[in-house]
Amino acid sequence: ASWYLHRRTDGRWHYRNVKNVTSAIRDRADLMNDDARRKEVEAYLRKTFDPAGSTLQRVGDQRHAYQKLLVFPTIEDIKTDLGSNEVILVISQPSHAGLNPDLKTFWANETWRNRLMFLCGSETFTEVSRAAAYMKAAQDQVHEFVAQRYTDTQPEMQQARASLDRNSAAFRSALRETFTQLHFPDVSSGQLEVASLRLDFTGNEFVGQIAILDTLKDQQKYRSDVDSDRLRTEFEHFIFTA
Repeated sequence: ASWYLHRRTDGRWHYRNVKNVTSAIRDRADLMNDDARRKEVEAYLRKTFDPAGSTLQRVGDQRHAYQKLLVFPTIEDIKTDLGSNEVILVISQPSHAGLNPDLKTFWANETWRNRLMFLCGSETFTEVSRAAAYMKAAQDQVHEFVAQRYTDTQPEMQQARASLDRNSAAFRSALRETFTQLHFPDVSSGQLEVASLRLDFTGNEFVGQIAILDTLKDQQKYRSDVDSDRLRTEFEHFIFTA
């Protein structure tokens, strides 16, 4: 926490008249405005929840949960992309109210309601935004040292990379605690149902599309046994009510 304390190559600490790496990263983060922080979160969510996301073990499951992704869109953005053929995942900015009431009203009056899902949370956006700023600041500091030809053995570079690791972990933790609610249409009730979504970034192998697909399977919202007699029987019972 001491701004002017530095570690020398022999491991000893000493004071200098310039700020250290930790302070430089803090200054970068604090200067980042809300719009820039929001864009960092958007970029990360787009990458993490890419509809084409998969793993080596689940390569055949690409785009099964949804085919389009909208991150922090306006209602007009959703209207433009919504249609009968593709399912859209909308990631909305979290708030204490949960899913934005305007989005609920829009969904309730929409023709293609079964083509929409929403991911949000009940926590505020503040911690995610702050963590994104510190992660970006640490990334920029590392890139600056690389451009200045700092070696990996120099204390400043080691401190910058360690800070990047810490702040990246803090950002993923903030995401995990914030984006926890998946809202999806329920045919029986005609309402949006809510399921908990766990963002498990263990080993940096988290794939949002697969996590949502598995959640939908657990909720019987997605079925893969399309050739079974059981599904045919359930379908006939549901459709032929008279």
